[in-house]
Amino acid sequence: MGRSGVVPPSLSITFTGAREVQPRRGEGAIVFFPDGASTGGRVQLGARKAAWNIDVAWLTGEVKLKRAQVAQ
Repeated sequence: MGRSGVVPPSLSITFTGAREVQPRRGEGAIVFFPDGASTGGRVQLGARKAAWNIDVAWLTGEVKLKRAQVAQ
């Protein structure tokens, strides 16, 4: 399978993606296909007063990084 790592406790992480490719309950996955498509999804990383969205488009597999709104 792909790479994995550990998120430090100081970061919050939220994942939104396709349930069909979820490896286990409480884990998320985005699968990339040979034709360039993907299952798509969003990973949001937050720390204190900053947050970033990492969006993956399902049709093209394009990955975009964008500053996110921080919940007050």
